[in-house]
Amino acid sequence: MFTLIFDTHGGLCNQMYDIQAAINYCLAYNIPFSFRYASLRNPHNLHQWYDVPFEELFDTSVFTQFSLYKHYSTLKCSAQNTHHFNNPVRAIEWIDINRATLPQLEHVQKQFIVLRQFWSIPCNVAEQCNMFSSIAPCKKIRKIFKELVDNKLPSKYNLIHYRYEEDFNTHFKIDNPLKLHDILRHITFKQNDLPIYIAANNVLSIPAELLSPPVNELKNVIYKTGAHTDNLNYEEAAFVDFMIGKRAQQVYGHHNSSFSFLLNSSHCTHYYYDLEMEK
Repeated sequence: MFTLIFDTHGGLCNQMYDIQAAINYCLAYNIPFSFRYASLRNPHNLHQWYDVPFEELFDTSVFTQFSLYKHYSTLKCSAQNTHHFNNPVRAIEWIDINRATLPQLEHVQKQFIVLRQFWSIPCNVAEQCNMFSSIAPCKKIRKIFKELVDNKLPSKYNLIHYRYEEDFNTHFKIDNPLKLHDILRHITFKQNDLPIYIAANNVLSIPAELLSPPVNELKNVIYKTGAHTDNLNYEEAAFVDFMIGKRAQQVYGHHNSSFSFLLNSSHCTHYYYDLEMEK
């Protein structure tokens, strides 16, 4: 029997989809599995990612509940015994989605098989577990989150996950992103007097045409900043925001964002500011 080695790839929540798809596939077919790399975004080009050891973004201890799980450090992988050991090709680029996946994997005839961005392969297996509630960040991110909870966040707050970045607008062909100041005026929360946490990339750098006055001049609005968060990679900062969002009383996001979708799912809600403002 081969072992599947998963490299999660893409935005934070797409990597969570990778984890969910990988574990449920392996449970369905009783296949040993491991996670090798996670990915972080290139700060100079949000369309590009680079690999880091998986445990530099995620907590691997949550996988020890599965007997099929093997920590990557315990595996003796090499270019000789591992399919795509040094080739960063995505799974969808070599697996034919019009044919059953398992026979294609068996045909490889290698001890280990690397699968990158596995969630894009429609495997149609019954979900035996929901990993979204238990996926956790690495120790570094947990520490930063705890510092924010202890020193900055109020006990109760609402959250808006605001997408305005060029990569998001390009991918979804958004020519005129909604202005954050319009969203803040339009959206009504169930507890509308609570502070609003703004989850977004570089909140202090949101252009004036999208937010005026700037966020640091707004009342009842909070956001992350400081020496311990300013140097985080895009995906690391997103993980901090995701944990803050899970703790919020109510969240609003963009319906095209996997982050907003998973965050809403954690609250069993469907609040999306772009759809709300279309009404």
